[in-house]
Amino acid sequence: MAETESEHPNSSDWITQREVARLLGVSPQTASTKARRGQLRRFEHGISIAGRRKYSRALVERELKICWREAVRRQDSILSNADSEANLAR
Repeated sequence: MAETESEHPNSSDWITQREVARLLGVSPQTASTKARRGQLRRFEHGISIAGRRKYSRALVERELKICWREAVRRQDSILSNADSEANLAR
């Protein structure tokens, strides 16, 4: 008997590899390559349905938020250092 998404808890959170690609801002081909390399494993639900991987939208969105916060922190640090150097040059 084939498994279906409705037989598993939290299946409403499941998204396809194509949707992961869209959320990450990469092409479906890039997402496929990343999946083959194991780079998307942290987002997988661990259940394959009909030979297709299912991913967690919540995990992808959480990772994006973490990456965004880190990018903002790095940018703030760069700007702060630039301001400090400009003040020293005066």
